[in-house]
Amino acid sequence: MTGHPAASSVDGTFTGGRGGASIVQVDGCLLMSVQGDIASDGFRASGERMLAAVRQQPRQAVIVDLSAVEVIDDVEFAALLELAATSRMLGARCVFSGLAPGIVAFLVSADLPTESVEAFRSVDDALAALRASDARAAGGVPA
Repeated sequence: MTGHPAASSVDGTFTGGRGGASIVQVDGCLLMSVQGDIASDGFRASGERMLAAVRQQPRQAVIVDLSAVEVIDDVEFAALLELAATSRMLGARCVFSGLAPGIVAFLVSADLPTESVEAFRSVDDALAALRASDARAAGGVPA
């Protein structure tokens, strides 16, 4: 699970031998912690479970944590963009956390489409930004 005190399991399992993800609810957001290979069947199955959870109970946001991912290629990045776009179409803001500096350098040097990517250094940074955004949208002061 995560170290967040407000985390509750949505689907605490990992899928596939080469990759997958745990999915938990944290502060009203879905947190999908990706493990291993994004090109794996396990990641695809985890993404489908995450999208099903968004459909079943509308969420304001989804955080895809990539801190355990060491390498991403252009095909895997396209899968992440598709997951983010589908989340947005279902009404949930999708952000990424934990991208390694080497992955970011690759994405930029390969001139991949990063304009729509909203990324944060850590899950905590993503949660703080989402809370602040929610507070602004509600007309309040950021927490």
